[in-house]
Amino acid sequence: MIDIQTLIIVGGLVVNAIAVIWNIVETFRLHKQTKELQESNAKLQSEVNRLSVHMNQEIIRLNRVNELTRDMYRNVSRLHHKLDLSVDNEGADKLNVLAMDELLNEAADSLVTYHSSHLEMKAIATVIGDPELLERIDELRSNVLIFDPKESKAARQKCQRAFRKHTSAVHEKVYELLQEVSDST
Repeated sequence: MIDIQTLIIVGGLVVNAIAVIWNIVETFRLHKQTKELQESNAKLQSEVNRLSVHMNQEIIRLNRVNELTRDMYRNVSRLHHKLDLSVDNEGADKLNVLAMDELLNEAADSLVTYHSSHLEMKAIATVIGDPELLERIDELRSNVLIFDPKESKAARQKCQRAFRKHTSAVHEKVYELLQEVSDST
């Protein structure tokens, strides 16, 4: 007969063997979970990086729209103010030929800046995909600019006020979008 001491040793070996097998199974399970967690973490990190790049591009685009709007406004406003200062109370008839040539050259430069800035702003707004920004940029574009020195000062000032209003609307929308991007981080 097997004595009790041998039985206890065999029983202990069986229990230890079961414990070792259980630990091996648990180790493989934990290893598999660790690997899945590492893969999930890598995917999450990749997505965070992608979103970070997207938000950075969005901020750059919005800042570019602000810059274009500001440059457009300064250029056009400078020309309007110069025109107002060049035309005396008697109107454009008193402008000399040299002053008129200079005003025409500046008007051409302002219109080129105005149209090229509008085109770039519209392209950026289309990429951003915000219909309200696109609408405000189109409203800015539809604003009639008066560079004619023969036009009354009141008509030019009315045009300037409308232009200023539409420029402010574009800036406001861009800052709202920048705030949204900042809040989403």
